Amino acid sequence: MQWFKDHLGLLILTIFCVIIMVTLGWVISVGIQTLEQGQVSDYTFRAEEAIKRENYLEAYDLLQRALAVAPTDRDITLRLGDVAFLNGSYKVAVTHYKQAGVQRNAEIIFYQTLEALRQLDFTTALSEIELARLAIDPERPLAEETLLSMKEELAVIQSVENHGLLMAQTAHLLIDLNALFLAESLLEDLINEFPNYRDAYYLLGVTQLNQGDQIAAKASLEQALQLDPNYTPARELYEGIDLDND
Repeated sequence: MQWFKDHLGLLILTIFCVIIMVTLGWVISVGIQTLEQGQVSDYTFRAEEAIKRENYLEAYDLLQRALAVAPTDRDITLRLGDVAFLNGSYKVAVTHYKQAGVQRNAEIIFYQTLEALRQLDFTTALSEIELARLAIDPERPLAEETLLSMKEELAVIQSVENHGLLMAQTAHLLIDLNALFLAESLLEDLINEFPNYRDAYYLLGVTQLNQGDQIAAKASLEQALQLDPNYTPARELYEGIDLDND
């Protein structure tokens, strides 16, 4: 008892210091969380503004910064999937959706539809379109109009009897849907099967140009023009590529 009396002042000071340290730690922690929340809010707001401008690369970068601050935020991961989808990076979008715990949604089914088209499996593609329509979420980027338009296009393509033309029109549809990697793969198959198919080289050039590969695009367009020097669409696109200013 005497010891406590002799050291009471020291004990009180120690307790007071501990309280101060705990309180300070809590204040710092709250301050950091508030700062992080502010950063996340800023990044996500700017990302949404970039989406409105259809600047999906900027939006994707901003959302990645937000996710770096809040790595467990499921909503940010989902939005990353949306932005990747809007940019035509469908496989990346699927990865983000699954990272957010979504194993199946309209956008994932849509990518499966594109893969079926790449394989010229129209039966599966049409079936997947109907499944995607049933799974559409108005908060996600896939619109029913896109699926209905695809269905109409496929009805026309399936009526084509010439196999080369069927492949070319399917590739064209994939390009229109911004599925550029799949379109390029299908066009390479078309060229392997029909090496003198002028339009295949032109469409391949369009696909490569849309992916930012001007050198490959110019080479493909040259191939088209070698087969048909009077092919106006290829000539115009070829002459519009300026590698000196790339």
